[in-house]
Amino acid sequence: MTGRRLPRLVGGRLCLDFANSANWDDEAVVDEKLATPADVVAWARHAGMGTITAGREDAVEALARLRTLRADLRRLLIAAATGKEPPRAPLARLNRLLAAHGGRLRLAAADGRLRHGAARGLMDAVGLPVAISAVDLLTSSDLGRVKICPAHQCEWLFLDDSRNGTRRWCSMAECGNRAKARLHYDRMKRGLLSA
Repeated sequence: MTGRRLPRLVGGRLCLDFANSANWDDEAVVDEKLATPADVVAWARHAGMGTITAGREDAVEALARLRTLRADLRRLLIAAATGKEPPRAPLARLNRLLAAHGGRLRLAAADGRLRHGAARGLMDAVGLPVAISAVDLLTSSDLGRVKICPAHQCEWLFLDDSRNGTRRWCSMAECGNRAKARLHYDRMKRGLLSA
């Protein structure tokens, strides 16, 4: 990425990690991790998607489309995870993306691994596998285990794979520890003020 740290991969699924390529405050991005097409390429490599290059399409346009896809997937996943009706516009855009690629989907060997062979640019190479991952999750029994990190300006999505389903934070090492430290500070402050 362009001088920035790659986001942690804590979602448990490709689509969740893609949704987490920004920090959120409700539906507003407060910390963009995909600022440039080069950031998308670096994220894709980091996420295990292999080497991806910007293809024939306009990379700036693809970046805008990928950000729209990310916001749409996030809205759909949150709605599904919270038992709400899926928002119509994001669902329609996801279905159009899948339909546009329906006839071109195929598997191809690359770097010793099978990949979607239709990749012709960032949208195909990154957007399509992410969209397929989202469809797989949205239609699976794992959907009920998708949670939203309650940390302020994080709100990352993750698959709670804990045995008893009590995982609360996207990452205990970061959001969980910050929340514990904040709670401890607040308790100490209240104790000092009441003394």
